[in-house]
Amino acid sequence: MKIKNIKYLVIAFCFVFSGLLLGVWLYFRKRINTQNSPIPSTGNIQKTGDSIVNNIVNELETSLNLVAGEDLPNNSVVVIIDNKAYLFDATNEEHFSLQCGIILSGVSMNQITTVYLSGTVNLIGSVLNANTKYFAGVNGILIEEISNDYGIQSVGYAISSNQIILDFSEQYSL
Repeated sequence: MKIKNIKYLVIAFCFVFSGLLLGVWLYFRKRINTQNSPIPSTGNIQKTGDSIVNNIVNELETSLNLVAGEDLPNNSVVVIIDNKAYLFDATNEEHFSLQCGIILSGVSMNQITTVYLSGTVNLIGSVLNANTKYFAGVNGILIEEISNDYGIQSVGYAISSNQIILDFSEQYSL
């Protein structure tokens, strides 16, 4: 009888130990993945999915939850400065060297907002021209035409009247 009990104890110990090892492996894997990310490690970095289903098309978006440094209207291009989101200003050369993103819902100063850095998003109440590249203008406004009056910051490519694939890779300041 004692040998049978020891056998069950050994099996139970193996299950607990393997679960512990799996937990430790997942913990360090997550830490390594977020430390090697090109996105700033400040703020609440998350992979969005079902939690914001009505605004998200693709489950591979990367976003940050940040405090708004000023009042931000819907569908605004923002720049991240000192862990806060501010309207992108194409006339400000310093904004071209900073991380850009887009917010979907407008917020007041000092409220938390989700800044989308990549992926495909649905802009709220927006009417985009499909198959068109969009850029950031003055005060974080999405524009189609490049101006000679200020620098160029790409935002993405519209695939429908309200969906845009984010791409902030092109930056040219005057």
